[in-house]
Amino acid sequence: MPAALQRALVRPTALLRLTADRESYREYMRLRSSDAPAEGEVELRIGRLAGRSVWVREGTDDVDQLWRVFIDSDHLPPAKVQRRGLPRVWDLGCGIGLTTAEMALRWPEAHVVGVERDRGEARIARRNVEPWDDRTQVVEAEVTADFLNGLAAEPAAYVKMSLDGGERELLGDGADWAAEVGCIKVYVHGDYTRDECARDLARLGFEAGADRRHEHAVLGLR
Repeated sequence: MPAALQRALVRPTALLRLTADRESYREYMRLRSSDAPAEGEVELRIGRLAGRSVWVREGTDDVDQLWRVFIDSDHLPPAKVQRRGLPRVWDLGCGIGLTTAEMALRWPEAHVVGVERDRGEARIARRNVEPWDDRTQVVEAEVTADFLNGLAAEPAAYVKMSLDGGERELLGDGADWAAEVGCIKVYVHGDYTRDECARDLARLGFEAGADRRHEHAVLGLR
């Protein structure tokens, strides 16, 4: 049985918060227990999005992400950072836009920019953030230092970086884009360790260390 499904069965109240109605609950449980190949996109209404819909791809890990984003919420910065106000947020590696949508709803004052290199995921992400498209943007692009230096014309108060690789290069020489970032959370991949990432963030002027919310994340604060 998948770990997320086990958690759902143990924490039924959390599961009821995740889905907004019985139909979505049944669909979520079907997707969680199914090992069928990808067959299309499924609409689910999410309690943590005030009942708004998201679309996930059947037969992928999108369903696992629902629990992580809307129940575990490991993508968020510390509460003290949120209290400062977050006028601009970058969601680097936004996937199908679940974290982008959650942050747009959570912080109504924020302009949230999601960046995703996969064309199919970026398409779904645009659909998932549509209720907030007056202040939310999904860009289909490869995240490079040059790309981020261009974004830095409007610096981010918070950056979530989850790119499935390449974090070492982005935090290395040429990371001018990070100079005005207030808080960053980096999910490390491959042979890039949390200790290495923390040292790179410290070199960029952050107070950095392992993030308690996720075993592969590093948090940098100014």
